[in-house]
Amino acid sequence: MRGASALGKAVGETPGHYRVIVVWEPVLATDLGPPTAAVRRTLDDPRVRQFWDPDRAVSSAMIRAWHLEDDVVWDVVQVHPPGTRWSARPRPAWSDGPVVRTVRELKRRLR
Repeated sequence: MRGASALGKAVGETPGHYRVIVVWEPVLATDLGPPTAAVRRTLDDPRVRQFWDPDRAVSSAMIRAWHLEDDVVWDVVQVHPPGTRWSARPRPAWSDGPVVRTVRELKRRLR
């Protein structure tokens, strides 16, 4: 859960009017259910919305929409410009991962 802690810290240190959407999904054999309340609290900020996706529907949709060859999309950060319409299957303005290695660039882009 280092990624969640790193993301929570980055959001806490970066003021601004933006939204963060976190999609939790089972990837590892130990991912038997949604993250615990303690893990979710690392992202406790009014700009953050967290969702549990037990069937990896978001990951599958990203793979299909963007013709990726991955089996699952996870531990990734994406930045979309204001006004992005999700019905149009937008490509992110920036995307990288894993989360713990992208925090500095994420903070720069959120500013």
